Amino acid sequence: MPQGIITADFNGDGILNLAVADQGTNAISILLGNGDGTFTATMQSTITAGLGANWLVAGDFNEDGNVDLAVANVSDSGTSGVSIFFGDGTGAFTLHASFPTGGLPFAVATADFNKDGHLDLAVSNSGDGTITVLFGDGAGAFSPGETLTVGVLPQVVVVGDFNEDGNLDLAVANETDGAVSILFGDGLGGFSAQSVVSTGGSGNPIGLIAADLEGNGHLDLAAVNGGDVAILSNNPVGTFLLIRNPVTGSSDLIAGVAGDYNGDGKVDLVVSDRTAGEAFLILGDVTAASPTIITFTTAPGSFGVATADFNGDGALDLAVANGTANSISIFLQRLPVSLTPTSLAFGNQIVATTSAARTVTLTNNDGSPLNISSIAITGADAGDFMVTGGTCAAGLPVANSATVLRARSPSPLCRACWALAPAHLRSSTTPAPVRKLSPSRAPASSTHRLSARHLGLPPSPSTARPA
Repeated sequence: MPQGIITADFNGDGILNLAVADQGTNAISILLGNGDGTFTATMQSTITAGLGANWLVAGDFNEDGNVDLAVANVSDSGTSGVSIFFGDGTGAFTLHASFPTGGLPFAVATADFNKDGHLDLAVSNSGDGTITVLFGDGAGAFSPGETLTVGVLPQVVVVGDFNEDGNLDLAVANETDGAVSILFGDGLGGFSAQSVVSTGGSGNPIGLIAADLEGNGHLDLAAVNGGDVAILSNNPVGTFLLIRNPVTGSSDLIAGVAGDYNGDGKVDLVVSDRTAGEAFLILGDVTAASPTIITFTTAPGSFGVATADFNGDGALDLAVANGTANSISIFLQRLPVSLTPTSLAFGNQIVATTSAARTVTLTNNDGSPLNISSIAITGADAGDFMVTGGTCAAGLPVANSATVLRARSPSPLCRACWALAPAHLRSSTTPAPVRKLSPSRAPASSTHRLSARHLGLPPSPSTARPA
């Protein structure tokens, strides 16, 4: 029963991978990315964690340069509540040790709470309404810090400097209370008593997201209630105010992530629906009374959500862990336009001569005609290049391609990096003559499309045992 899911580069190849916590089999599945949005199970496809492996985070806990894992084991009484796995830099992991927490630890977050340069842990304990703080020593061992009292049935815990004093704070969603607890850090590893803000709406929050939702530079919170998302606006001193409860039409929302999915410069939200097997993209101004909400079909039991650029096209993609279906749904953004080739190499050029032309082709991937107002070279080095030819008209039909330019370099040692938009070429000086081309983000009125792929998880270990 896959629950938590995270993304990081586990094998150091520059490509993002996935790690999934399986509560039913007490295992962690490791899937290595191929760079094109597909994933492959490692030779060590699953590793045994503790009872009810539920939530996980990545960090270099022994400071050897490799990514490690910390896993919250929700079915554990607390004696082995969080398990630490050391990564070897190839995508393989070894259980290092388990450390005590409170009862039934649901989620775990990591940061340096006491400013000693080592990663620490904060674990939300759903069984006794507490957060356990564990201080890391930089070698992979953790010692107990404070046990913090929060609300009833605490779930996802997040980290941020909510009162902007330079110290890291904690926030946790309390499912039974229908509220979020905020605890301010002192920079020494201590935390204040909780301040509480109601999530309103349908209540029963499980997921919690920290992001600048209002675009004012302050870190806000989005609590994933059962049937809506509570938008909690932050002022500079960490006081939160419930301002909206966007409704998706679901009654079993679980978790979510934040990101800009349509390139309008505003933070969007994605939340999962456990019962219906869906994910909802809340676009644009999430603080508005009626934000745009787009529904994507996942698979039964959708729970944790991770977001990153899985295929290297510059756009955020999604991965959703589906507990009932024992699968992961991968959603890849399909950008409105694509370019071929993705780089131009001019090399060195003799003074007063012109290089051979380099051709760039633009393809319209969107579901509507693409209007092209002009094609021009702009930027600091615009005079070093010229455009000739091209077959672009004022519009490009759906699924059609056209030569948007034939660029020539007349200057010596011209070294430029290009980014192509539907109407413009932009350039910036760089120290190398070959750089990638990429389409600019779509305008705010354009919604990027997502294509889905569902991956079955590797078989679980034949015998699952507590770590």
